[in-house]
Amino acid sequence: MTRETLGRLRAGLTAATLALLLTSVWLFQGVHQTATAAGATAMPAILEISNAQRALAAADRAALTAFPGGSRTDAAPAEREYKKQVRIAGLNLAQAAEDNAADGTGERAGGEEAGNLQLAQGLLVVYTDLVEQAREHHRRGDETLGAMHLWYASHLLHEDGGILDVLDDFRERQQSWLGERFPSTWMMPVATTCWAVSVLALLVLLGVTQRFLRRRFRRILNVRLLAATVLTVGLAAMTSLALVSGNRLDHARRTVWSVVADRQAETEAEHRASGERLARLLSPRCGTDLGRCGPTLRRAFAASRDGTGAAPPAPSDSAEKSRLAGIRMAEAAEYAGLALPIALLPVVVGALIWSGLHPRINEYGYRKR
Repeated sequence: MTRETLGRLRAGLTAATLALLLTSVWLFQGVHQTATAAGATAMPAILEISNAQRALAAADRAALTAFPGGSRTDAAPAEREYKKQVRIAGLNLAQAAEDNAADGTGERAGGEEAGNLQLAQGLLVVYTDLVEQAREHHRRGDETLGAMHLWYASHLLHEDGGILDVLDDFRERQQSWLGERFPSTWMMPVATTCWAVSVLALLVLLGVTQRFLRRRFRRILNVRLLAATVLTVGLAAMTSLALVSGNRLDHARRTVWSVVADRQAETEAEHRASGERLARLLSPRCGTDLGRCGPTLRRAFAASRDGTGAAPPAPSDSAEKSRLAGIRMAEAAEYAGLALPIALLPVVVGALIWSGLHPRINEYGYRKR
């Protein structure tokens, strides 16, 4: 029965078109919403926090080097380096706060994370004040009290619950948020498979319908169904760009994780160097093992010397990786503007299918074959 067959073909084409609409939007939006959110908030914030941690550790080492108990020839350059690294850390924290506050989805515990950053910024003010007090005590001739203020400052930076620890917590929350929403575990394969099946099903049905119409109506091609086929291929090509964006996003994430590991290694190396300098600074007053200054100081010094670790990468390598991660994040969101055409094209395809088949169905309104 030609009319019934055409009706079944139209129903199948409509279902396949609807499935293509849903799977295309699912795949494309799933990737690009994550790319936009990650590129605008989480990944930049993670990089800024890692850079701030490294800058703070470098500032602490420079502050200890600049103190008179260290190398006098290095004092002036070290003091400039201290001020430079503190400024860098302050800028990084401010930028991280902006990146975190820029998330308007309401899905994250943004208030708690912002509170962590505010706490870190407040502790940084206390840290710099302790360093300034150490310098003031030195100018007054009390080097012992100055050295102890440096110890308090360094301890505030590196202790559990200190500045670096608070920033670790913020960064880990950002990484956790990013990991929960990243479309590279189960969503991407499932969405890609469903989308590919929908594209294939629609193209096969369009081909079968064209063949049926050619056999029944002696016409080579149905122009509207041909246009629907061309648009389906174009839609598939546009939607497939989500796979390109997904690969770029995954590359950006791996690069960011690599930068975080590099910065952590650099921070640990700076911490060990600071511990050695602080020990040399306090040893005339506390003994070579710092035993005369109490168990807290001795334990902290021992902790700073635990583990030799691998040599950290050059700072320029981390900076280059950060730059590449930024490029990849921007590239991952490059095709986000195609979201509207991808949502509209299946509607056009469906309209072409209905308008292409409707005249043929009407021809059999009063007869059967």
